[in-house]
Amino acid sequence: FANAATPVDASTLLSLYQNATSTPPLKNQTLSKPTPPSQPPNGKFLNAILRAHRSNLAAALSFWKGYVLKQSFSTIDEKEDLRKAYHGLLHVCGAAGRPDVAVRLIYAMKRLDLDSGETELRCYERGKERMVGAGDGRVGFIMKEYESILSVECSRYDIRDKRRKGERRLRI
Repeated sequence: FANAATPVDASTLLSLYQNATSTPPLKNQTLSKPTPPSQPPNGKFLNAILRAHRSNLAAALSFWKGYVLKQSFSTIDEKEDLRKAYHGLLHVCGAAGRPDVAVRLIYAMKRLDLDSGETELRCYERGKERMVGAGDGRVGFIMKEYESILSVECSRYDIRDKRRKGERRLRI
């Protein structure tokens, strides 16, 4: 990938991972040791594979359901890897212009006891910046509502946050 003039697709990255885990590393190879097949893949690598789908949300979700969800993420470090994979999928949701799917992913993260925060919202927004046809203003009213829900679900209210200084609070 030294001179990556052409973009790398997700299938190339996945085959690279599978080859790295099935064969012992060479002497000068950058991987220090292969990942055992029973151990889930690195979260950064899953993030890269998912982001390689660009705006093809159907293919990214297919990879997610067919590969990522079949792994077992049980320890704390593995849950952080799963969080990084979710970041890649949220990026694809932004690139595809699908905040409704992003909201469902945030709810799924909460079911798995993964806290959602501003990092998840920023991943979606970075993907949205790369959305094809981003400047045409065709985002519908419903999609804007989903983006508002996504913003609320990913934000935590903190009294000391200076960005919230001008907001009024309502006691219910």
